[in-house]
Amino acid sequence: MKIKSMLYCGMLGIIFFGGCAQREIIFTQNSICQAPIAKIYLKSVQKKGGNATIPQEEFKTILSGIMKDTGCITFVSSAQDDGYVLNAIYQVDVSTEEKKETFKTQAQNTLKAKVVLNLSSKDVLKRVFGESTITVEENKVLGIGESETLSRDDEIKALKNSSLVAIKNFITSLQQSNQEIQTQQE
Repeated sequence: MKIKSMLYCGMLGIIFFGGCAQREIIFTQNSICQAPIAKIYLKSVQKKGGNATIPQEEFKTILSGIMKDTGCITFVSSAQDDGYVLNAIYQVDVSTEEKKETFKTQAQNTLKAKVVLNLSSKDVLKRVFGESTITVEENKVLGIGESETLSRDDEIKALKNSSLVAIKNFITSLQQSNQEIQTQQE
């Protein structure tokens, strides 16, 4: 009788601890610059293949909001000689990998978001990238456990993070260029 009780408790423990899903998604943004360092005319936003469900207009709003929040960018309504023209491309791919064992099933759902910013001025062409991955793992023991899927909210968070990475890469390249110019002038 004790052995049956111990086996029963052990199985409940496996189901309780093994049948849980894991999800780690964090997006935070702070101002990067104290004053704007670039003028940008947002010319186009294009969705490229993949599984993106976020429409282009919504992504345009997300991208411009993140850029404004950095404190580094001033948006202009037309191309200017002392600014950049921005053409943005985004893509979301979703994949699932499943592994089955006798009593346990593991599934891993992965969402990869990629943002490419093509920025051009009269003298310079810059291409910066940002990528983010969100993975949701699901474990079921004897068919018991939570089913975890990737949501629209996950897609938005991944696109926001990818956009922020690309924007930070652009800002870093601008700051390095400005430092080189100052060094040459000295």
